Amino acid sequence: MFGAVVDEMEGLGDTGRFARMLDIRRRKQALLAEEAALVSAIERSVGYAIDGHGSVAAWVRTVTNCSPGEATNIVRLARLTHEHPTVGEALHDGRLGVAQSGEVARVFRNPRLRDQLTELLPIVLDPEVVTLPFPDFKACLRRFELLADPDGPSPSDDSAHDARTADVTELAGGVLIHAAGPGVAGLEMIEIFERFRQAEFTTDWEQARLLHGDNVCAALLARTEDQRRFDALHAIFVAAATGPVDGKVPEPVVNIVIDQATFEAHLAAMLTDGPVTRRDPGELFRTGRCETTGGTPVRPAEAVAAALVGHVRRVVFDSVGTVIDLGRTRRLFTGSARQAVKLQSNRCIWPGCHARPDRCQVDHAEPWAAGGGSGSTSPGNGDLACPRHNRFKNRGFATRRDAGGRWHTYRPDGTELDEPPLAA
Repeated sequence: MFGAVVDEMEGLGDTGRFARMLDIRRRKQALLAEEAALVSAIERSVGYAIDGHGSVAAWVRTVTNCSPGEATNIVRLARLTHEHPTVGEALHDGRLGVAQSGEVARVFRNPRLRDQLTELLPIVLDPEVVTLPFPDFKACLRRFELLADPDGPSPSDDSAHDARTADVTELAGGVLIHAAGPGVAGLEMIEIFERFRQAEFTTDWEQARLLHGDNVCAALLARTEDQRRFDALHAIFVAAATGPVDGKVPEPVVNIVIDQATFEAHLAAMLTDGPVTRRDPGELFRTGRCETTGGTPVRPAEAVAAALVGHVRRVVFDSVGTVIDLGRTRRLFTGSARQAVKLQSNRCIWPGCHARPDRCQVDHAEPWAAGGGSGSTSPGNGDLACPRHNRFKNRGFATRRDAGGRWHTYRPDGTELDEPPLAA
């Protein structure tokens, strides 16, 4: 049986395999919607209790022999689709992906967000939104959660600050270092550590290049990544011990990306000691953002407080997510122009690639040589791509950013990467 399936797949061309993959995914979505409806019916009829199960999740685990986590996700989706049938319909019709439905169900579990989720669902289920690359869809929901429920179930900023701790313990033949503390202070430490780690890597790379020339690679470096990380931490301690006591902290150490409305709302609440003004859920989902350049969420109150004392720079975007144009004309992205492009995305823009900004290169979306000024060196014309995918643009691939701020990647034949390629 399976052998016949293998033979069938081998016989399909690239275009046929692309279409078959989409068909399989749609069937999986429909089956997941049916499973959610079935589990919902079992829970409402309390049918799980007949065999002595204490919950519908226990019944699911028994019937399917799945893990507790998978059973929890199934029950959560069942409850979501029962309360919001439009989600079940979108999933059954193939308009909402499996992973996307899981993210929506995860937001649904928060009782403080359910009323706002009701207002948000028409936007979440909009074709332009559900077809976003999954990392972007997930990031939008995570941002919405953070901004719509800033207190959340986690400890408050004051609690984390009061509970901060650090220790350096001597062990046989070495040391053990442990530290825990509030968000922004920790992000500053991470940024400093990354700078020192990168310096150690650069030292190894340059030494290896002298020995091996253009054949240099990571395997030829003198130290492992773990060894460089320890040496970087040691260098931080040495630098602190040998530096002036009144030395100034480099500023800014951390870039926190936050939309202007969120910044102003939390600043106003801080100044008046009042509540944060509630914003429209759709607006929060579309434009709300408060995170590091790597995508780590940051509580808005922390970001505002840090910005006020001057250790953090805030970066404000326009309505489509472009850092304000710096108005400089140059052939290469350098200095502030380069940094502005990196702040616009927390990963490589190529579909399916999750390379972090520090692993990416900045280049022109419209080539520099393009006529009519379209190839200008400005943040609006900059894209962020890992070295592998940046080279693909020399093979006829192209990237474009639409009016809504969404990136699209096109093959040499003109088709987009989420569409079937033209048949050979």
